[in-house]
Amino acid sequence: MTFSKKFAEFRQFKEKSAIDAAQGAPLIEPPLVSRAETPDEVMRAAHKQVEIALGQDLLDRIRSAPPAFFERLIVNLLLGMGYGGSAADAGRTIGRSDDDGVDGVIDQDALGLDRVTIQAKR
Repeated sequence: MTFSKKFAEFRQFKEKSAIDAAQGAPLIEPPLVSRAETPDEVMRAAHKQVEIALGQDLLDRIRSAPPAFFERLIVNLLLGMGYGGSAADAGRTIGRSDDDGVDGVIDQDALGLDRVTIQAKR
């Protein structure tokens, strides 16, 4: 295999790049890259942008979900934070959505003597 056949794709890429540069096509550079920033700063800025976009997407999905989903989400969040221990039956939603009453209950102990009542509001 000759050199020209072996790297034909690379030559095409280089020729296209030269044509784009001659026509004044802008170079593609991420907006958060600056000559003064270190690679670590660039990565931290990119990570922050991803976190912000992910957080906004998550909020949009929660807001578009039905109220019953939001109530279950809050109960599961509080269980995940350690309220009620690790038992799956320690927390539950009660009632129905938009009833202005208690939306969930978490039993703090196995006997259900200590209870956390929840009213979830979007």
